[in-house]
Amino acid sequence: MFAMATLLRGRPRAIRIVLALFAVALVFVGATVPRVTYGIQEDGYLESRGIWGSGPICHVDSIRSITPSQELRASEAASTDRLRIERTDGITVLIAVRDKKGFLDAVVKASTVLQRDGLVVTRKPPGSASGSQ
Repeated sequence: MFAMATLLRGRPRAIRIVLALFAVALVFVGATVPRVTYGIQEDGYLESRGIWGSGPICHVDSIRSITPSQELRASEAASTDRLRIERTDGITVLIAVRDKKGFLDAVVKASTVLQRDGLVVTRKPPGSASGSQ
């Protein structure tokens, strides 16, 4: 970085060109950041859809819990405002959705074993009536 500053010292035209190229690069990166959406298939599978492809995450009835999270570990999500999905097989998935309440409502509606309390989704106690809350 210091070497570039030394090279550009006293060269206003070169500085403008470098700044313009940097601005174009930022716009390109912003336009190509993967945008991922999530949906529920008719057969009850939660899936991710993005420019890199799509695929199932898990069946909604195999979800143990969904809780808000601000974990910074690797994820498709570029945000720290995420939902942490813990599956019954012990695997954890982090996702970022714009409409958290709508997403959680859709998950609970598609499931026979999940219930929602605010932004937290948990499994219903054994023996409770099926259907969504």
